[in-house]
Amino acid sequence: MEDRYLPILEDAVRNYRKKEGFEGALGRAVKKSGEKYDTYIEIITELRDYAYHHDIAVVVAAKRVRDMIVTARENRDRQKISADEPC
Repeated sequence: MEDRYLPILEDAVRNYRKKEGFEGALGRAVKKSGEKYDTYIEIITELRDYAYHHDIAVVVAAKRVRDMIVTARENRDRQKISADEPC
C-alpha cells in the first residue's frame, strides 16, 4: 500500500469503534482527507486481501499495514541519512 495513505489509516484506526465496523471509520477518514470513493475502494480492497491471506480481522490488518508503512519510512530515512554522511 502506498505510504501516502498512512494519515488515512492512522485516522481510521484511531477513530474505529467496534459498533460500526472498521469500514465506517475508514470511510470517514477518506472523506475527511478530501479523497474520493475510489481511494476508499483501493484501501479497503488491499486491507481485505491482506486480512484474508493472514486470517485476521480487517482492523488488525489495518494496524499491521500501518506499522509496516511506518517501519519502511523509518528505514528509508535512516538510509538517506547514512547516505548523506561523508565517508
